[in-house]
Amino acid sequence: MATSITCHCIATRPGGKYHDASEILSSEIVDSLDTCPHVYLFTDVVATGSTCADVAKRIKTADPQVRITVGCLIADKDIDRSDLFSEIDEMIVGCSSLRMPILEGTSVPDSNYIPSKYLFTVACP
Repeated sequence: MATSITCHCIATRPGGKYHDASEILSSEIVDSLDTCPHVYLFTDVVATGSTCADVAKRIKTADPQVRITVGCLIADKDIDRSDLFSEIDEMIVGCSSLRMPILEGTSVPDSNYIPSKYLFTVACP
């Protein structure tokens, strides 16, 4: 067991979209990379890998020498992510035998054909 490890938690979405400003890869996190030889990114599911690749690319831009390991619970081993993972040094997967269909947006029927059963709205005061 290691102690006194610097930890930062950021939530991210594909393409650098965030829920709010506190989730961005802040200057505080980037500055702490000076003392970090290795960064571990943990996530629940890796489908295409584009979100992990985006975060890794931003980290490597700040510090090209840092090693990046992605740890996730589920990732389909048959999906080729090699073109996205050039910045990632290692990937550790809990379950890789679960098949995950990845469909292009143009392959999915329009919502007029298959309407949503539920409509979620958020009421803001």
